[in-house]
Amino acid sequence: MNQRHRRITRFEFGTFTCPLRKPYELSFTTLSNFEAVWVFIEDDAGKIGIGETVPLPGYGSETLEDVLSCIQDLSKDADSLTAEDIKERCFAARSANPFSASAVMMALEFPAWAASASKVHPTSLVYPLASGQQEQLLSQTIEKALSQGYKYFKMKVGRNIDQDLESAEFALNLFPQKTFRISFDANQAYELKEALIFCRFLENQPRAHCLEQPLPQLDWDSMTDLCKQTTFPLMLDESIYNEQDVRRAKEIGCSAVKLKLCKHCGLDETLSLAQLAHDLGLEVVIGNGVSTDIGNLAEALVISKAPQLFGEGAECNGFLKIAQPTTFPQLYLDKTGCMVWKNENLSLNQQLVHSIQESILNLAG
Repeated sequence: MNQRHRRITRFEFGTFTCPLRKPYELSFTTLSNFEAVWVFIEDDAGKIGIGETVPLPGYGSETLEDVLSCIQDLSKDADSLTAEDIKERCFAARSANPFSASAVMMALEFPAWAASASKVHPTSLVYPLASGQQEQLLSQTIEKALSQGYKYFKMKVGRNIDQDLESAEFALNLFPQKTFRISFDANQAYELKEALIFCRFLENQPRAHCLEQPLPQLDWDSMTDLCKQTTFPLMLDESIYNEQDVRRAKEIGCSAVKLKLCKHCGLDETLSLAQLAHDLGLEVVIGNGVSTDIGNLAEALVISKAPQLFGEGAECNGFLKIAQPTTFPQLYLDKTGCMVWKNENLSLNQQLVHSIQESILNLAG
């Protein structure tokens, strides 16, 4: 059957709360759970797709209520529509509601991607750190992560520049005989002066990898100035939604971009943006740390399609933060700090399809 002419027979969505194993600190908030929206789509050939998004005001503009309202509109009269009809609705909605459109497109494209994948490519993940931790605890955290096979870390910064400098210097100089790298993520929290101070410090730190999204999402002028004034690699995340943003990041002198499925209109587009960024000479990091196993598996499928496009230290680690898997317990962390699929080969067989249906019923309940 032509994928474009798949007729939709079932379109359901709802919310669920995922408690976290421990609080997750961002520069603008601390999360104790993920408030997620799931989407379930089935077509007339029995193909089942699942998608999700976790709205996070402060990162994006959409609230949970915004997402539910938008998906309600996208699903209207779905049983009279084709997959192509739903796709057109998503692309029309994406500008104002990227998280909403992404969840629906994820569910729409999931069957084809899962059917064409044979395995999940083992992908090294970053381990989350937070500026301001007591030094002994920070040291113990890094030591434990290294013992688990992690080689890449990301420290959340942006609440206090002096505290950030102290935490960064301490972490970067721990365990001199060990091999690891640390990225830093300000989640838009710095002003230009603070970002420049932090970059100047990091320029002389061989273990420091990059500084992610130091300035507000739309402040491209200040980001341009920062790129001109530092040699330290800079990455954009919240500023990157489409092809124009990727090209602009390259033009102003950024070294890398972060892609997250929740910001882009489906798996196909996410892969296309990764290819563009790679061709432009940008490092491409992928992954959403504020996601469940549903979104992280979809991102793993993107990586597995073309692993050569992506840098080490992916951030598809939200599934490790939640207390228990929602749908895919087969996704796990191995002893080398890599995200893998149980038994190596990806097997989305009929038994797993039934388990997905059961999971949806549980989420809906």
